[in-house]
Amino acid sequence: MEVVKQMEKSFFDLIVVDKMNVGTSTEVLEKLSGSLYAQKAVNEHFQAAVIEREHNFPTGMPTKIPAALPHTDSEYCLRKALAVGVLEKPVTFGLMGGEDGETIDTKMVFMLSLPNPKSQIVIIQKILEIFREEPTMEMLQRTGEKDPSELRKILTSYFSDISNE
Repeated sequence: MEVVKQMEKSFFDLIVVDKMNVGTSTEVLEKLSGSLYAQKAVNEHFQAAVIEREHNFPTGMPTKIPAALPHTDSEYCLRKALAVGVLEKPVTFGLMGGEDGETIDTKMVFMLSLPNPKSQIVIIQKILEIFREEPTMEMLQRTGEKDPSELRKILTSYFSDISNE
């Protein structure tokens, strides 16, 4: 797991990148939320809240490189943070906007901690832009598999143009 506090300009105070070999979406959510909790980016209730929200409102997206974007209410978030799971093998998540029980096998997971609810829409839109750019997602996945530290640097630059409110 690559954990680095931000030193260069970025929207996020913290970006965590974790190469993961897990079997279920719950394991992914537990591991990423645990990393955020260990870095004091979220409170002790974040994990349960993000798992419940993902169950009720799935975030798996059928992009060229399928990804998920789990997040929850700002009341559980202490710092602006992004935890990225680079999955060694695809993990099944519920499909965003899909029928009950509809799933997609994801290859990357971007978990958000955003204490200011106003910033949520802007950040989610930015991440969705990234998800839709197939060459970018392929590059992020390859980089994350080889060098999590480099992926953190790339993500830092992607979010450097967003107002840091």
